[in-house]
Amino acid sequence: MNASDLVELAGLVSSATPALLRGDGKLNAAGGETYWTASKCRIDRWSRRLKESGSLVSEAGNSTSAPQVLYVCEEILMAEILTRVWTAACAASDQSSGERELELIGRSVLVSHLESRRRVLNLMSTAPPGAAQRAARSLDHLRRVCERWADLLLAPFAPICNLEMIAHDRRRVLDFAQDSDEDARRDEISTTDQRRQLLSTSLRQAFQRPDTAANRNADLNAQIAAGILGCLGDASYDGPDVCADWLCHARLISSTAHAEQLISRLLSGNPTS
Repeated sequence: MNASDLVELAGLVSSATPALLRGDGKLNAAGGETYWTASKCRIDRWSRRLKESGSLVSEAGNSTSAPQVLYVCEEILMAEILTRVWTAACAASDQSSGERELELIGRSVLVSHLESRRRVLNLMSTAPPGAAQRAARSLDHLRRVCERWADLLLAPFAPICNLEMIAHDRRRVLDFAQDSDEDARRDEISTTDQRRQLLSTSLRQAFQRPDTAANRNADLNAQIAAGILGCLGDASYDGPDVCADWLCHARLISSTAHAEQLISRLLSGNPTS
């Protein structure tokens, strides 16, 4: 599962969660542990690879000969969108239910993710002239695109939770939220699926990346997605996004993990725990 798939998942979380909370009042916490564990493992991998590289380019000064570190930097920036949006979803769920269960998990992962982001920004800011600086400019463009999309996807959460320390620019989020409300009042309810499809297509086009390096975190990305889908439940599979390969894969992992939990409880003699 690629980082661009995680961005699409962020769009799904943004569109599905507010309606889910209005109906059920909270997210299912079943996938929280999977999300936390896989996220922490991925952050550890990022840390090791950034430490091993120490630079955006190889010693020969050629950025194309060291694609893996650039891919890691791109993945950190792109995956941050989902981390922020899911943290907002967790905060909104806990606020709706009056509990503090998922938000602590979400914010813990966000804090660690922001440390990885800081390391990427440090590599960018210290890049010497030449290939490294060109790579840094490319990453900086991606950073700005990611920040704007993250704030756009956070807009549906603005009325239902505190986005302090979650949004990049809270004022921009509020502007997006106001524009979204105006669009919703103009549109018919029947166009909801069309808007979700348009959002998914726009995200796919904005974050389509060349396959310059193998994604060594595909396994953890899929587990992270499975944890989130486990919290969202069946509501996340409604609409036009259900045919996406990454969604089917993550759903399979989520269903498998749920079955394993049920078997474990039955064997322990406590099926309702």
